[in-house]
Amino acid sequence: MPSTKNTPQSQVKPFLKWAGGKRGLIEQLFSKFPTDFNNYHEPFLGGGAVFFELYSRGMLKDKKAYLSDINSELINAYNVVKNNPNKLIANLELYKKSHNKAFYYETRALDRLESFKSFSKLKRATRFIYLNKTCFNGLYRVNSKGYFNTPIGSYKNPNIADKEAILNASKALQNAVIYSDGWKGRGIMAS
Repeated sequence: MPSTKNTPQSQVKPFLKWAGGKRGLIEQLFSKFPTDFNNYHEPFLGGGAVFFELYSRGMLKDKKAYLSDINSELINAYNVVKNNPNKLIANLELYKKSHNKAFYYETRALDRLESFKSFSKLKRATRFIYLNKTCFNGLYRVNSKGYFNTPIGSYKNPNIADKEAILNASKALQNAVIYSDGWKGRGIMAS
């Protein structure tokens, strides 16, 4: 595992579940990572496990992180976590109180409305995180029309409004540039 010259931060974990996430592979990945780099680029952000681990280990101190993903709803959620975590948590608490099968499917169907494109960033991020925490295995799947179609998961008490994870992620994201982008031939890299 690479040593770090920087002081470790508090442990920050992803605020989302993400199919294909790298959280379980962190130690294996970090044994291959460079210890000296200028900036961090993550074009397949997903749950952000690698970014949050780099931050937690103090490896991003005085560095710029460029975080992107082709999924614009995911990127919107990250930007809301970064810029408006307290209102997001309050909204997620309301969704948590309303959570049941009918509410899940009503919420899932919102992207089929013409007005969905005019929803506030906060409302779209709340919906996105709620669906992520309550859908089957955190799987983000859309149909050919781009509508989210993952069925509800069978969780007894899903952690819909994970206040600690969201607030810690918000702090970690403060110096990150977050944007929606296609792959364009890049991978995880440091420059």
